[in-house]
Amino acid sequence: MTRNDQQFTFIDSNLQCDWTFAPAISLYIAFQSGEELERLFRELSADGQVFVPLGTYPFSQNYVWFKDRYGVSWQLNLK
Repeated sequence: MTRNDQQFTFIDSNLQCDWTFAPAISLYIAFQSGEELERLFRELSADGQVFVPLGTYPFSQNYVWFKDRYGVSWQLNLK
């Protein structure tokens, strides 16, 4: 995945583990475009769980915090 010329690589292990992802750590992305934020939220949140709904908050015009279908926690914010 590439965002603003920054390459992100996500990997997984084929080893069986007793742990999974936790929302204590989130991938945070700040967006310039509300449309781009909303598109990525729709794609990543499918079959996931929303912690803080997409909306306007005192600290942001457009923010959402959710877990994707794999258990990875994401926070998306409009700059």
